[in-house]
Amino acid sequence: VLAFLLAVGAGVSAQNLVTNGDFEGTWTPAPPGLGEWVGAGWTGWSARLAATPSSQAGDPALWSMPGNTGVPDPNVNNYQRIIGGSIRSSNFRGGIYQLVNTVAGQAYDLDIDGRMFRTNSTNQAVIPTASVGYDLTGQTTNPLATSINWINFQESDAWSRYSVRFNATGPTSIWVRGIMPEATAWLHVDVDNVSVQPAGSTL
Repeated sequence: VLAFLLAVGAGVSAQNLVTNGDFEGTWTPAPPGLGEWVGAGWTGWSARLAATPSSQAGDPALWSMPGNTGVPDPNVNNYQRIIGGSIRSSNFRGGIYQLVNTVAGQAYDLDIDGRMFRTNSTNQAVIPTASVGYDLTGQTTNPLATSINWINFQESDAWSRYSVRFNATGPTSIWVRGIMPEATAWLHVDVDNVSVQPAGSTL
């Protein structure tokens, strides 16, 4: 029975369509302006907010965690961090995305471990945003597209699991974003264990 359960578990894991969803693989240099590192298989993006009287327009940084060395640590859990705000003296809107080869007419479960929290905050009235999204059109050029369906994270320094089921119409793009509309805090958006699997196959 144990061998059967292990085999089932291995099969379920192999069904994940997301490349490097657990961020235990290699890290690649982030795009210019978004230093330092992004998990292999993912692409960093930024769509700047307008400047405000108290906050200039800026970009997030993408960090390999823990340690932001760009070298996966086999002895600890590795995950992606999107960080910005007052640490970069600007507001920001940005994150990571990946295209997955879902099949039209099939249902899938999108699951992700995420958390969003602030440090060095000076104004709790400013509301940040962190979200995971899926785009059934599969587009990867417009992070502001209305075709992206977003699921927002709660603000907490504890990890939470977020899940949604969708019916694919072809390849699906998966998006993660953080938004800090004013440079009033360091905003941390952490993501890990991203999976897209056939509906009902997650144990």
